[in-house]
Amino acid sequence: MSSPPDHYSVLGVSSDATPADVAAQARRFRTELHPDKFSRDVAAQRSAEAAFKRASDAYEVLGDSASRAIYDRFGHDGVQEARQLGLVGKGTALSTSLRSPAETVEKYALNRRLRKEKELASDLGIGGNMNLRLDAARLFALPRCDIG
Repeated sequence: MSSPPDHYSVLGVSSDATPADVAAQARRFRTELHPDKFSRDVAAQRSAEAAFKRASDAYEVLGDSASRAIYDRFGHDGVQEARQLGLVGKGTALSTSLRSPAETVEKYALNRRLRKEKELASDLGIGGNMNLRLDAARLFALPRCDIG
């Protein structure tokens, strides 16, 4: 399976494009490529649907500052993992509005590191529980004094 296309190239913007530039380009692509415009030609409609979906997906990532920060640092896989963790994506507007993009990236990086450490510990067989039984009666026994 091929890797997904770069979101910046899909929208035709540079990586230092402003949020307004990204939004304008996405709006232009979604208007030009809307599948309903190609309802008479089935092949063109399918092609437009695929391009429309790519543009929508790219804007979903690049249009959100937290998603974009994670994408810039960790790529497609990072955004996918952040969505699974509930850090970015649909339904997280309240939680992301309370954090800056830098805080979201930091939280994602921490979760990623902790998950990798847990996987490594599991692979190496490190961790778990240990039971220890200690009879401390002799430590606390009073010395015998013979009075006699």
